[in-house]
Amino acid sequence: MVGQGGLELLQGRSVMPADKNRPPDSSDRATVAALIFVIVLVAVCVWVFSELKSRNDELNCVVSGRTNCAPPSQ
Repeated sequence: MVGQGGLELLQGRSVMPADKNRPPDSSDRATVAALIFVIVLVAVCVWVFSELKSRNDELNCVVSGRTNCAPPSQ
């Protein structure tokens, strides 16, 4: 039910309509911070796993008895 002044009555409580011009509150900042943290964590994990795979490939080359196991220089 919509009352006067744009207030919505929901189970006996008045709820103000969402203000699109409101400044972000701490909940929004925490959500953005958590998202950035997860993205950085995934990027670091991908980098660590790629480094581990590279080292493992070099180790397998050395263990197999090859002498030219250095990665190609760029």
